[in-house]
Amino acid sequence: MRAIPIHSEFRRALWVLSGTEISYAEALRRLVPVAARIGVPRPSYATVRRVLIEQRLERRRRREVLDPILTDLLVGRIPNLYYHLK
Repeated sequence: MRAIPIHSEFRRALWVLSGTEISYAEALRRLVPVAARIGVPRPSYATVRRVLIEQRLERRRRREVLDPILTDLLVGRIPNLYYHLK
């Protein structure tokens, strides 16, 4: 997927919000203070929606990889990274 052009501060704020079940409209509203701080207009609703979809998908992918490894560690096993990361 191609990266969507958006100011890095907005991307960071959306990454934090992507860990929640917040709606796209509410995420857009929560970017108001970020926009005021950096002096840049907020991204559009469509951009926020696309970025959140992309970031939530990335979080899911990371969880799918990390959860089995962390489970192994928590039960006292040494994780077989070759098996988990293929």
